[in-house]
Amino acid sequence: MTTTYQKQRKAKLGSRNPRWKGGKAKASNGYTTVPAPWKGSGGQREYEHVVKAKPKRGQLIHHKNRNRADNRPSNLLATKRHRGVKKGLAKRIAEELPE
Repeated sequence: MTTTYQKQRKAKLGSRNPRWKGGKAKASNGYTTVPAPWKGSGGQREYEHVVKAKPKRGQLIHHKNRNRADNRPSNLLATKRHRGVKKGLAKRIAEELPE
């Protein structure tokens, strides 16, 4: 038997809550996170730019304009994961961006 309190609490979870924003949240490091549906209902989250870009194994996703909240597909760049990724990244981004 459910109590009135349990019914009220259940009604305000997730999308039933008037403050629901689609599950998006901002992490302390500036990246936007979304619920990870493939990880079950454990409340685990994934970075939105990784979900949108769908990188292959061994790839990193970088933001071309360095704005961590800007997750437009045109702003995301998939790069290989290697030791010199930071040195060559700025050069590759500069080459791809229009003047």
